[in-house]
Amino acid sequence: MSIGITFYILYFNLFVFGYTFLEYLVFLFSRWECYSFFVGVIFVCCGIFRKGKKHDLYL
Repeated sequence: MSIGITFYILYFNLFVFGYTFLEYLVFLFSRWECYSFFVGVIFVCCGIFRKGKKHDLYL
């Protein structure tokens, strides 16, 4: 997840080169690194909402 966010921030420099916001989004969704953010969010959600035994302690 942190890799995806890092690349989102790094690719903000494309605005300096004249990219529009739509071109920026198209570019982001064509890069595999940016999909790691969504995969990370899914892992975090699964970890938070995971069903466990009554006395499980999640540290």
